[in-house]
Amino acid sequence: MKTLKKIGLFLLDFVEVWVPTICVAVIFGSFIVNVVSRYVFNSPVNACYELCLIGLLWALLLSAPYAIRTHKNVAFTLIYDKFGAWGQLIFRLVGTAFLLFCLIRMFYPCLDWILFMKRKKTAVLKIRYHIVYFPFVIFNVLSICHLLYDFVKDIILAINAISGKQPLIAEHHTPLTEEDEEKMDSFDTASTAEKGGNR
Repeated sequence: MKTLKKIGLFLLDFVEVWVPTICVAVIFGSFIVNVVSRYVFNSPVNACYELCLIGLLWALLLSAPYAIRTHKNVAFTLIYDKFGAWGQLIFRLVGTAFLLFCLIRMFYPCLDWILFMKRKKTAVLKIRYHIVYFPFVIFNVLSICHLLYDFVKDIILAINAISGKQPLIAEHHTPLTEEDEEKMDSFDTASTAEKGGNR
């Protein structure tokens, strides 16, 4: 099981981290070559411009799921932070469900359009457009998987909180407040005493 998990994480990192990194390197290299060829040799290379556009598209689409998976995407939490623990949980569930609905709803139409674009090619490198835009399909699938994982995790968190197995702590994107620390300490004390009594 651990081996499968490592393989899965490696594949995710390869798609979401290493491929975008390679794309950024290609963008940088193409940009430098194009600048030198334009201003030094007075002969711009149109292929470099196309590579920059394709590389940017691939880098953005393939790295976006990584931000979702690691929760490092930009978040405006001014209103979210004002809710209590249950309010934040409901807020997350509704928001995640809405995003899942949108991504699932748009999957087939986007896939159909991308496959239709295989008839056309880019002007310079003659790359078929369904290859250029295919990372959007990968972005869609990975985003759905990461959001579904977060949704299920929040459902389990709610069930554990209702059954008293785990306290529900509000997120403030700042260090825990004294009230939250006291809540955690009291729960740990109660859990320790319960385990001692069961022995």
